[in-house]
Amino acid sequence: MNLGARLRESLPESWSVALAALGERAAEAGLRLCVVGGCARDLAMGLRPPDVDLVLEGDAVKFAAASARALGLECESHARFGVATLRASGGFRFDVASARTETYSRPGALPDVSFGSIEDDLRRRDFTINAIAVELRPDRFGEALDPFGGLKDIEVGLIRLLHSKSFIDDPTRIARCARFSGRLSFEVESETAALAAEALAAGAMDTVSGERIKKELKMIFEERPAGRGRSVAAFSKMGVDSSVCPGYAMSAALFLPEDLAAESESATEQFAGDGTFCGWMAGLAAASIGNARDVMRRLSERICATREEERILEAAGEIDAGALSAALESAAGGAEVCGALETLPLEALAAFRAAASPQARASVDDFLLRLRGMKLEITGEDLARIGFGRAPSMGAALAELLRRKRNGILSGAADELAAARDILNNGSERT
Repeated sequence: MNLGARLRESLPESWSVALAALGERAAEAGLRLCVVGGCARDLAMGLRPPDVDLVLEGDAVKFAAASARALGLECESHARFGVATLRASGGFRFDVASARTETYSRPGALPDVSFGSIEDDLRRRDFTINAIAVELRPDRFGEALDPFGGLKDIEVGLIRLLHSKSFIDDPTRIARCARFSGRLSFEVESETAALAAEALAAGAMDTVSGERIKKELKMIFEERPAGRGRSVAAFSKMGVDSSVCPGYAMSAALFLPEDLAAESESATEQFAGDGTFCGWMAGLAAASIGNARDVMRRLSERICATREEERILEAAGEIDAGALSAALESAAGGAEVCGALETLPLEALAAFRAAASPQARASVDDFLLRLRGMKLEITGEDLARIGFGRAPSMGAALAELLRRKRNGILSGAADELAAARDILNNGSERT
């Protein structure tokens, strides 16, 4: 099969022109240069890849530096890894790597690499659909290299493992299998599913570091809304969740048939203020509601969560969506709404908002839009001037005034000062 036409159709013209120029330079030097991996897969599916991965039989760093000078591109080299990145305006980015082969010293370890051929480079990949290359040399431009039948699996919509021991060598490929299944709406081939189950039953995930597991989880929840729900469902169906952390169950209920969590994340993120809202953690929290707090604590430990990530996950583990919805529905005023919601990290709040009843969701929105940022117009200095001691009476008075304001009883500084005098003179703490 020749994918040259699809390459030109799927990529911006400047990108395809640059690829042709790089192919010509490689041919002049007697080298093979190919588009590989997920980029080749996307081209075969008629999709536009986010960037372009190239593999060269030769010194990729030297080739990229010389090509950048000749074509007026920027080049960033990583000689230690045999990789370079070419960049230009308009989002143009090509990653160029030397073709390599891999071996694993032990299950779950990162691979040991050495230089090899294009065929070696394809052989080391995870699934057949990712073991495709597209020639860039002028006399063979667009020709597909497909030694493992990946194009046929794309045609029928299957995720098929390349090697029987692949999940043992690198168990994170099981998580990637679930992610690709969701993203592409592909089925997991039966033998591949069986090999994944065998690897998980044998404790394969125990050999993987927490940092690598967290990276895989992050990529699931950074998927486009159209695909991440299916990825979450596949992650759960394959049993990856409980293999990562015993007792942990990931649910796709808030992602399918529509991604309610994505809408809630968008609605909540704008109120973060400092830009620290973590979208992927909000997604993980939404998939984790219903797990016990101790399970969420173990999950945090397993994935080497930061202190803030741990706080989000534990908060998600404490959410009883039905009970919290009922509490908000029966809340007597804004102060009760705040009491129910203000201790939740915004990411956990976004997860609850997706799970909440419509009436409770309206209360969450009111909390975000109005109540959460509500402040008194008077200060402690104003209370001191009318006779309040510094503490604890002043703190209690300020808290009571804010409670009344959240309940709509007070409006403006004059109301607040009058209520403060009432509290001071009559010892009235709550109305």
